[in-house]
This record gives sequence, C-alpha cells and structure tokens, in this order.
Amino acid sequence: MIWLLFNSSSQRKKITRRLAQCEKRNNTLQENAGDAVVILSETGKLLYASPSVYQVVGYTAEELLKLDLLALAHPEDINALQLVMLQVMANPGKPVKGHTGRMLHKDGSWHWYEAVVTNMLHDPEIGGIVDNFRDVTDRVIAEEKMINANRLYAFVSAINQTLVHAENEQGIFKEACRIAIEYGKFKMAWIGLLDPDGKSISLAESSGIPDEDKLKFKHIIVSDQGPIYQVLNTGTSFVYNDVESELNLTDWKAYAASRQLSSAMLLPIRKKGEIIGIFSLYASIPKLFDEQEIRLLEAATQDISFAMDVFEKERLQRLAQDRLRHSELRLIEAQAIAHVGSWEINFATGISVWSEEACRIYGLSIQENHQSYQDWLSFIHPEDLEFVVKTTKRAEASHSSSAFYHRIVRKNGEVRYIYSKTEFDFRDGLPVGLHGIAHDITDVRELQNARAQSDANLLMIMNLIPQAIFVKNFDGEYQFVNKSFAELYGMTPQELLDQSKLGEITIQQEKNIFLKQDQEVISTGITRIIPEVTFTNPSGELRFFYTVKVPYVIAGTDEKGVLGIALDITEQKLVSAEREKLLADLVKRNNDLEQFSYIISHNLRAPVVNILGISDLIRAGGLEKEDEKILMTGLESSVSRLDEVINDLNYILQLNSKGQQNKEWVKLSELINDIRSSISSEIINEQVNFILNFSAIDEVLTLKVYLYSIFYNLIINSIKYRRPDLPPEITITSFKSEDNITILVKDNGLGIDLPKRHDEVFGLYKRFHSHVEGKGIGLYMVKKQVESLMGSITVESEVNKGTEFKIQFDL
Repeated sequence: MIWLLFNSSSQRKKITRRLAQCEKRNNTLQENAGDAVVILSETGKLLYASPSVYQVVGYTAEELLKLDLLALAHPEDINALQLVMLQVMANPGKPVKGHTGRMLHKDGSWHWYEAVVTNMLHDPEIGGIVDNFRDVTDRVIAEEKMINANRLYAFVSAINQTLVHAENEQGIFKEACRIAIEYGKFKMAWIGLLDPDGKSISLAESSGIPDEDKLKFKHIIVSDQGPIYQVLNTGTSFVYNDVESELNLTDWKAYAASRQLSSAMLLPIRKKGEIIGIFSLYASIPKLFDEQEIRLLEAATQDISFAMDVFEKERLQRLAQDRLRHSELRLIEAQAIAHVGSWEINFATGISVWSEEACRIYGLSIQENHQSYQDWLSFIHPEDLEFVVKTTKRAEASHSSSAFYHRIVRKNGEVRYIYSKTEFDFRDGLPVGLHGIAHDITDVRELQNARAQSDANLLMIMNLIPQAIFVKNFDGEYQFVNKSFAELYGMTPQELLDQSKLGEITIQQEKNIFLKQDQEVISTGITRIIPEVTFTNPSGELRFFYTVKVPYVIAGTDEKGVLGIALDITEQKLVSAEREKLLADLVKRNNDLEQFSYIISHNLRAPVVNILGISDLIRAGGLEKEDEKILMTGLESSVSRLDEVINDLNYILQLNSKGQQNKEWVKLSELINDIRSSISSEIINEQVNFILNFSAIDEVLTLKVYLYSIFYNLIINSIKYRRPDLPPEITITSFKSEDNITILVKDNGLGIDLPKRHDEVFGLYKRFHSHVEGKGIGLYMVKKQVESLMGSITVESEVNKGTEFKIQFDL
C-alpha cells in the first residue's frame, strides 16, 4: 500500500491535473497489472486506488475508497504494520519493503499480501505515501507447506534414527516424545500404555506437559465415548483439528483451552499386532493435521510399533538363548542327580560320544568318553550278556526303539543295575545315527527291595494287632483291610476286598451311616473321633467300636480316602452298662433308705411318742375316769396310726420281691376294662368319660399286677382330683417306636402347680389337694412300680387344665 500525504491544496490540484492527463494510459496499464497501488493521506485516509485493486482485493477502486483500509488488516498483523510505517516515515523517498501480512478479501477470506511502501510526503507533486502491493497467498501457502513438510520429514527422520540406536522400548518412548516437541514443533506429546485390565491408560513418557499437569495424565480411565476408546477399539488414528468445536469431553476441552491446545492427534501403538498404547500429539495451531501430516505421523507410529516387535523378538531370542544355556547346565546337573547318562553314535563317522554322567555310571573318566559297541558289551554282566545282545540285534534289524534292564560290571568289579533305552536317528527315511540313555537304578533297586521288605513287615504288624484297620475311597469301597478287620466279617482280607467291589458287605443301614461319616472326613479333611459305633457281624451279634477316622491319600494314586482304626469296646460297653445299672440301683436304694428314714423319723416317731406319753400318764395313776377314757382313746388312735404306717412300709417293701415274679402278656384294653368294672359306681356317679386308643400296641409282656396297680392309681387320682365344673375325661393312648412303648394317661382335672412342686410329685406322703381324703402314697407307688418294670414316668401339668403322665418301657 502507498500512503500519500498532501501538503497543500494547490499542490493537490497540480498533481490531480497531471494524473488526469495520464489517467487513460495509467488505467489501461494498472487494470492489467498484477500489483495494486493506493495512495493514503498522512492520517491514513485512502485517497486513490488503482483499478487493479479489484484483481488483488476483490473491491473496485470506488468501493475501496469508501473503506477504512487499516480495518481490513488482520488483527495479528497490526503491530507489524505500525512498525513498517514508522520505518517508512523515518526514510522519506526510500522504498521500504513492507510486512507480508494478511488482509480481508471481499470474499470473506484472509489473503496474504506483500508491499513496497515509499514516503512521498516531501514531494510537492505527490505529497503522500505510495504503496504498491500484490497478492502472495499462493506463495505463502506453498512456503508453509514446504516448511511443514520439512518439519514432518525432520520428525520422521529423527524417529527413524532413534529406532536404529535405541536399546529398549522406554528409550524409544522418551525420544519419540522429545522429537515430537523439538522437530515436530508440537506443543505437547505423551505415550500411554494400556493397563492389564484394558480399562485405563498409564503414562509411560511425555514431553511438553507442565510438571503440575502430569498427574492428570498419569492414569487415565478409558471413557466409552472418548478419543482413546475410539483408537483402542478401531485400531485407527483419531484427529481433532478444532478442539473447541469437535471435542465432546468437557473437562479435557477446558484443559485444552487453558493450555492453548487447538488440535490433537492420537495414534495406536502395537506390539505383535495387538494395541498396547497410544501416541498423543497436541498443537497450538488449529487444523494442523492435513492428509499429508496424518499419513506421515501414522507411518512414524507404525515404525515405532515395528521397533516394538523387533525388541520383543530380540527379547524372546535372548530369553530362548538363556533358557538353552540354562537347560544345558541343568541337563548336566540333572543327569548327575538322576544318574542318567546319554550317548550318541554317528553312523557316517562311526564315532560314539558319551556324556560325563554316562562315563561316571560305567566307572570311566570323563576323558574316556569315546567308546565302541564292543567296549560297551565288555561291561555287560555275564548273566545278562545274551539277553542284551539279542535285544540290540532285534532293534537294529527293525530300526526300532529298545528299552531294557540289565547289569554292568565296572572295572573295579562293582555291579550296577542299569536301565538302557535307544532311539534311531533318521534322515530321508534312512538311519544315520543312534542315541540313547543309561539310567543307573542301583540305588532305586535297593530302595525298592528295602521298601518291599518294609511293606511286608508293616503288613505283618498290622495283621497282628487286635485293632481293626481299613482304608476306603469316597464311594465306600475298601482299598485295604487288616486281618482283624476282615475277621469281623468272617473273611480273609482279600475276600473282603473282593466282596467290597461287588458291594455285598455290611447291612444297608449301617453301610449308609459309615459311608456318610467317611465322606464327611474325606470332604472336610478333618479327623473325626466316633466314641461309639454299632456293627452287626454276620452272625447277627451287635458289637460296639471306638473308631478314629482320618483323611488319607490312597497309596499309588492321588485319590482321597479315609483311614480308619476301630477298637472293639463291646465288653467294656457291657461292663459299663452293668456298672451304670448297679449305680442306678444303688441310687434307687439310697433314695428308698432316705424315704424310710423320713417315715421312721416322722410318721413312726409321732405315734410312738404319743403312746409313750400316754403310757407314762396312765402309769402315774390318780386319773379321773373321764381323763383315763380320753387317754385310752388317744392310745388306741396312736396305735392304729402306727399300724397303718407299718402296713404302708410293708406294702412298699413287697414291691422288690414282686419285681422278681414272672412276666406275662397283658392286653391293655382288657386291663383297663377290669379297672373300670371294679370302680363302676364311681365312674357312673361322677359321669367319667374314657377315650381309649390302643391301635398302635395293645399287648405287652409285663407284670400284670404292677401294671394294674399303675393304671388303677392314675385313674382313681383323675376321678378324685377332678374339676367341680366339668365331668372327668380320661384319655389313655399307646404308641410304639423302634426302641420303646409309650403310654399317655391324660385328664382334665385340677392339675398340679409344677413350677412350685415339681420335685414332690412322686414323693412319699406328698399331697397337693387337701379337700379330698388321701395319704400321699399313690403316685409314689406308681413310680416305684414303673421303675420295677424297667420303665420311666414323667408328668406335664397345669393348674385347672389337667395332667398328663407319660410312661415308657423299653422293647
């Protein structure tokens, strides 16, 4: 642009006349010229524009004269224009190459322009600033593309050099980020690796990220809709050329704005074809990533991925080499430890090479590792030589493998047991060599012999001990039994094992119980002690055992089983039962003695004291007839009471002698009917209702007189202690189970306050209701008679609701 500042109106007129004279000629030239010319006053007002401005800025000269030319300049170029104008004003008459800047074209786009500006304010004919400018947009874009291309090629070249010299993956990552900033002119670059869970990315290396921001990149959760997710799931790069308008993640958009990041590109990094991470590049320039940029960056990232594969292959090769060296060392060690030597023969050379351990096995030095077939035969034990020669010749004739046991005799005369195995080596179907092993099993053979003897000794010991020992698997099949256990079934151990496989031992009920216990021990791995196990032997005899069962691994397998040891405690059980019976009898007799002591101290002493007192009074004499008569009446009463107590004691004592009587079969229904007949008047008078149910069992083997007495007393008590507002109802029911007979006698009478008087129910001379005559001996007699029949009796009762007696007899 040319700025023209005119000094006076007269000069302006002169110049105008001169310009008018040349206007036609100049217009023709300027309309067809590539440059535009404008003249501006000192204040910046546009005074003249050549017709060619239309070709340059899209405006006609007339349109341009109406505009503020400075307002069309790009805001970022204003400062540079002002500096150029200062230089122009300081150098009158000298052309100054102006700033190459941007100006708004009429089509709304920014175009690049280059100008030459001359200060002609001092020229009286011009008196202004002349600016000659042209559109250089195409050139600037071409230069930018060239610069960008050079930048990208420098970036790619540096990456490739790094890949050549890098020693490991981390070194590549670090250099790639540095190169992206230094050569690629990106503002930020970072590489993140995919975590094992596949749901997050962890920062591996970075450059350009401020230290205070690195925590944000350290561990990034992969969002279902973010760019990282797109790269990981599609395997393609992802580009944001305008972060402000294209990025949907609010927090990352805010971060990009705060760090002036306008465009970004994320590229996948692969190893062995699998995506392992991403390479992220950020730039401050919007729309940076064009087709060329994307293509070159993708190629560079592919080169990084290729390097990852190379490193992985090198790592695997090193690992394989290390493993090979390790294996060779371990092979030598293993051969020495396992006493396994190896050898090989090359048929072409006829050379046989033995390993160090093979030499040691045959008693040779390591230097003597070349031995012929005949040399080898010389070591074979004479008794095994024929067998060995036949075996090797048979294998040679058929070109087949061979394996056999034999003995050798070392040069020092020592005999060793050997397991030998040979294999032919083939090439194109023809044998070219032979290789094999020699395993010194002398120690193993000696151990086997010792173990066999130990097993025999252990079996002998287990068969001698009285305890029964067994091993079973989870299905309940016996795997081992000793002699004592087999004898329980009347068999030998082998017979029992054979029968166990067929499932033909033990009664089914006991078998199911045993199986459940065994499986529990196997499943839980917890030892179980069973103090008492019942077992029925083949003769039907019930035996008792104390058993310990422990988890066990069945010999020769990985199968879990159970080891059991059973001690026959039948005799101890019987002795214990007899002792318990004796103790119970002693307790019972002691209770009887306490009862007798009570009777003697209370019931007998009271009438005796009265008799003694009355006797003393009569003996003293001097009594009136009336007093003597009263004393005699008291004496008779005391003697009568004493006789009554003695009769009760006599009745109680008779229980033990009757307990030895013979038992007989008694029908409960008939027994109850006999009792009802004997007290029919009471039953009718009190309107007693009986409910009887003996369908479960009606006939029992017992002492009839005792059972009669038991029911008689219970029925009489139910009638005597009835409720006044209800007719008596007596229910008698029988039940039978596998172990016992139960008889329930229930009424709807007054009941007993058991919480207060439970311990007195079956006591001697204990009464709970005083409105009815009684001595308090009935329930005591019932309990004694039930116990004499080897039974038990219990009571449940509630006041004004009735009483229920439960009598049980063992079968």
